Amino acid sequence: MKYRDVNSSAINCIFVLALHQIDRGATENGILLTYLGLPCAQNFQKSHFGRIEKKIRPTTNTISESAINIALDEEMILTLENRNKGDGFFERNEASKKYI
Repeated sequence: MKYRDVNSSAINCIFVLALHQIDRGATENGILLTYLGLPCAQNFQKSHFGRIEKKIRPTTNTISESAINIALDEEMILTLENRNKGDGFFERNEASKKYI
């Protein structure tokens, strides 16, 4: 995949990431680029989109896994803090389990 400059590479990657964000893929990519009247829309759909996706997938997967782990850690910390506060939620929950 050859680029004229670094900006075109970055723009293409951002475009692919944006389509992922709205849960769209290569087909919608071709339609959108054609609608915008940009050159080589069908060529981008057939060849470039998949290549860019393969290059950025490991990075996006790493970021996603990291974000999930951070969110789980934060949720556990907040849960344990609330349990230690004694706000009654956990006591009510434990009491309801006795009747089940």
